[in-house]
Amino acid sequence: MLDLHLFVGLGSALAAAGSIGLVVYGIRNAGRDRPAKPVLVEELVKTAPYERLDNILSK
Repeated sequence: MLDLHLFVGLGSALAAAGSIGLVVYGIRNAGRDRPAKPVLVEELVKTAPYERLDNILSK
């Protein structure tokens, strides 16, 4: 029975630590823009479907 209590206690502690870590990560990154990746932006500009632009603008 002691083993069961030990495993449940350790599992709860790990779940709590993981949850706290996730909240801290979320608070640190809240409102932050993603870093710009110039290579991906250039690729998007080159391969964007400009023939559908009128369809998007008309909505």
